[in-house]
Amino acid sequence: MNVANGGRSSRDLINLENSEGSPSSSESESETDTAVTGSRIRMIKKYWKQKYKRSYSAQYPCFIASKLSKYHARCTICQIDIVISHGGLNDISRHCERKGHKDKAKLSEISHFFRTDNTTNPGLSVIKSEVLFVHFLVEHNLSFSTADHAAKLFKKMFSSKSVVDDFKCGRTKATAIMKVMASEVKSDIVKNLNGPFVIATDGSTLNNEKFYPIVVRYLDSQGEIQSDLLANPVFNDSHTGESIFGILQRELSKHNIDWKKCTALVCDNTYTMVGKYRGVIKYVRDQHKDVFLAGCVCHLLHLASKKGTKAFQAEFNFDIVLRQLN
Repeated sequence: MNVANGGRSSRDLINLENSEGSPSSSESESETDTAVTGSRIRMIKKYWKQKYKRSYSAQYPCFIASKLSKYHARCTICQIDIVISHGGLNDISRHCERKGHKDKAKLSEISHFFRTDNTTNPGLSVIKSEVLFVHFLVEHNLSFSTADHAAKLFKKMFSSKSVVDDFKCGRTKATAIMKVMASEVKSDIVKNLNGPFVIATDGSTLNNEKFYPIVVRYLDSQGEIQSDLLANPVFNDSHTGESIFGILQRELSKHNIDWKKCTALVCDNTYTMVGKYRGVIKYVRDQHKDVFLAGCVCHLLHLASKKGTKAFQAEFNFDIVLRQLN
């Protein structure tokens, strides 16, 4: 017997050390390693491992006991098991704050919306509105980027419940509103054409109908350059310079726009448009001789590359060149 230790053996001292100050085994477990050297007891390692408790589910209903071990908890939203032996409830709380968990929780709410009766659950009314809006986007083949603008727009439109109840805008009313808005916009464009402007046009076919959209480029009241569609008339006449000029003449006369203010004509490089004697530019210069002809640069580049490629192929044999490079 060792007198220095009060008549107790080394094993008695080890048992006494483990029995004093240890927490309840229902909440955590300890792991202790000891080494005995003579009459001294030296602690090598000592730490506590947290176990899953049912009270965790009361605070975080999405967590249940894990089948892996008592030191894990399972997240039913993410469908994964996380280790909680270090922090216990704090580990669960940190997991719930992650972006991935929050995103999956949102999807889980939407899925729950489809699986349950929502008539008596006002808390899901926002999700119902969002689902209906997404269905609207898909039904009418609208871009999902529309949602970025629509969410802010709806808040401005429906500022109160009375506005929601009185809002009525079907296709007939929407068409009438659009025509009024278009008239106001065109009126603003025409006012700015009292100064210098450039006019551009080119034929376009849609559903077997020929159109000649007329685009004008001008300086607005703020001194900034603007490009707007002035008109998009249907073209049913023969494709001659005189008939195409007639379309331009009718639209400018309708709005009392003076050809003297026109500085340039932008068009493609066909003879019908740029012909010296019967092209559109000839009739335009009859109205204002100083109008500059700006041919389509893209059209010229396309023709140059097309012709240039053929000429290059005639001079060089690409198969021979490629074989030499390889």
